[in-house]
Amino acid sequence: MEATESKPLITVALAFSQAKTAHEKVTAELYEDQLVFSKPGFSRTLRLGTLLAVSAENYKVTVSEDSGDIVLSMIGHLYEDFAKKLIRAFNETVFKQMLMNEKAHFEVPGQYVSPLGETSPAVFRICETALVIMPETHMLVRVPYCMIASVRKEPYRFEVIDRLGRTCILQKLGYQTDNFLREYDNRISVLRKQTREKLCEVAPADDALAELLMEGMIVPEEDIRALSPAFADALHSRLQASQIAEEYGILRTISGNMAVGIKRGLMGELTGETIHTLTPVFEKNAVILESLGEGAAATYVFRMSADGQASRDGWRQWLLAFNDSMLAVNYRREPIYLSEEALNAEKYEDYRGALRRSEGLRHLRSLFVGRAAHSGFEAWKKTIEKYMA
Repeated sequence: MEATESKPLITVALAFSQAKTAHEKVTAELYEDQLVFSKPGFSRTLRLGTLLAVSAENYKVTVSEDSGDIVLSMIGHLYEDFAKKLIRAFNETVFKQMLMNEKAHFEVPGQYVSPLGETSPAVFRICETALVIMPETHMLVRVPYCMIASVRKEPYRFEVIDRLGRTCILQKLGYQTDNFLREYDNRISVLRKQTREKLCEVAPADDALAELLMEGMIVPEEDIRALSPAFADALHSRLQASQIAEEYGILRTISGNMAVGIKRGLMGELTGETIHTLTPVFEKNAVILESLGEGAAATYVFRMSADGQASRDGWRQWLLAFNDSMLAVNYRREPIYLSEEALNAEKYEDYRGALRRSEGLRHLRSLFVGRAAHSGFEAWKKTIEKYMA
């Protein structure tokens, strides 16, 4: 691919090494979407969207791709500037590929401490439905607000613990600390209010119910009923009166552990809301994802466990991991069910990027059994029975 006509973000001389290939005094030009290497007798262009990861340590930059790692060294006094700009450009590309379709409201520089204790300068970005952490040394981290279990606020430090027990520390925020915390609180308040308003279209709801069913979370029905039996009954009636009433009726008869959630459309508020149900069938090692809303054209069946060991005791933890994985692709189903061959189409480059970088998406694909189209109840039922067998 030819380099873009735009001006490079930075140009440096470096040493290029991959497997048995090594070149010194290579000119590297970084653009917003690609990295171009050249010297007499050697040229190479890397599209940032196809990379697996980029990291920097000990005056070397490691670029990971499908064919292996590329090590860039001997960068000299421009090392820090080059590494910072390359990882920022890569993270911006990944941000676009994370399938969120939402804008950033506020960002501030600081220092990030990962769940593994790794420390790095970073940019913290508050978006519509997630906190995005963009470290200078490795790939971005996205923490959906609905997955946050608790936060701890200290001077110039903000600690976030998610529902899976992972801790992210945002510190050294400086004079922007108050503005950052204020914007974070505002986004949570707005999201809670939007969730409550949407829930009130089903039945009266308070903040506690909105917290439980925050944008993107599928939760055990019994938890909803514990907070508001009236809302649980109203949601049940809504599904009973919907176009998937027969399918919903069948799913209710095969499991007493159904989970329910509400997710807004893939393009934000423009495409409305989707009600999702998850039905575990422990004796069949299966979980059935059903949806009511625009674009909900099929039912999806997953195995609970790759080894066939489905545990009732592990249902809640499985559900949390499922939420986390689905949020990584904004509840898109195409990246899950498309074949490897279909994913190679040019239009699915973002899906391929998400698949390379999202362990959750790879896990969902490994558990995916099949889908049953909503093309008629009897045909749907036979397909579900086939998958259950």
